[in-house]
Amino acid sequence: RHTFSDKAQHYFPVQQTANLMDYAGGTDLWKYQWDLIHNPESILFAWGQDESEGAMLDLNMSKESIKEVVGLIRESNIGKKKTADLSLFSLSKGSCLNLELTDDFTLEYIEVKIGSGKNLGDQDNPFACEPLIVNPLGLKSGNVVNPPLPGENFIQIYFNSYEQAAPPREGAVESDSVGVAFVIKAAQKDEFEAYLTNELNANANWVSQFNSGIFGDCTCFRSSCCFYTSQYIVKYSTESYSPNGNQIALSKFPISNAPLIDLQTPVSIPAGFALGVAYLDARLAEGKPIVVGVYYRERQIRQQERTAEAQELLSIAQAELYELNIEIENVEETQELIELREEKEQAIEVAQRNFDEVSQKGPFNSVEPTFHYVVVVGKGYDTKQQREYYRYFEVGTSVQSNGTHKQNRFYIYDDKLMGRQGYSTKEYIVTEVRQHSQSGNDCP
Repeated sequence: RHTFSDKAQHYFPVQQTANLMDYAGGTDLWKYQWDLIHNPESILFAWGQDESEGAMLDLNMSKESIKEVVGLIRESNIGKKKTADLSLFSLSKGSCLNLELTDDFTLEYIEVKIGSGKNLGDQDNPFACEPLIVNPLGLKSGNVVNPPLPGENFIQIYFNSYEQAAPPREGAVESDSVGVAFVIKAAQKDEFEAYLTNELNANANWVSQFNSGIFGDCTCFRSSCCFYTSQYIVKYSTESYSPNGNQIALSKFPISNAPLIDLQTPVSIPAGFALGVAYLDARLAEGKPIVVGVYYRERQIRQQERTAEAQELLSIAQAELYELNIEIENVEETQELIELREEKEQAIEVAQRNFDEVSQKGPFNSVEPTFHYVVVVGKGYDTKQQREYYRYFEVGTSVQSNGTHKQNRFYIYDDKLMGRQGYSTKEYIVTEVRQHSQSGNDCP
């Protein structure tokens, strides 16, 4: 309320104070006013108890101002800034219909309510406050108890404000106070969040590695066409190849050229990880998909089991030949025994080739832990996990809804890209990023 209102908690004659609500050009707010602002139970975003008395700052924001607030958050994410300063719009609110954000996206309804920074008042300056800072990726969502339009479903998307940490902690920490809140139609939630977080999407069409019409004549068909399928998707979109010798390694096995029979987990290559993420971001900003290699432990376990089986078959064949040779030494050599020995020797050759093929003691692909290839086609932000992720096309399935599942994600951690398939529990770790090239090979 105005300080000169007969309903004010503390009455003063008009234009006799430096208070913001005195119309004397002041900017101060008194403690009880800040208490009301920061008490969500009593007056969360309901400033100016009697709106006929006027607004603290702006209780009827224009469509342009609302768009500017949305744009500030989005631009902070585009610039990869850790914070967005909304101080200019502190203690304001407004709503509008049909807010056009892009040529393809218009919010049918939006309501915005903006809080303020933490009060820092002391005896010398009881009304000082911190800037209103939010994390532009720190969006949360919640239900709307009283929808602004009857018969419609609405949802609230909000950002908590940040404040300076109390000693001995340093820096800014997230508070429990809402810095800015948007109310929109629930049906537009995903698209609005994608706009705010600057979600990136590539122009790409999914293809399965089991598509006989495309890969039926390839020698890799059905068993190992994941790379050429991934490259096909990228080539169709970018006219670029993804060849060997042009990749960025993100991780490796701890021991170089270690036999895959020894179960291991890839370790990060810090320099490669940073370069790989930067390359993914740059290409996605251009709307281009990227081939990446992945490791998954189930394949390594299966590899271990197959290697053990192949080793056992080879050992059995070698033992049988050894026993036959002992027998031949003790009896007269016959044509039948000679032919049997030749069969045993041939059996060893077959078992040895099988073991060599299955065990694969050298690098499996161009980067040693790589077992499979997929295509990164987007980047977004998971509001529940509070973490960025890359979305990918899975080519190792014949079901399109699985291959393009929105939950096919690699979450971005400090030293790795890791995530599960959206339709199963299989977990991938990204091992390499294939850079685009004007030259390369199609499937053999």
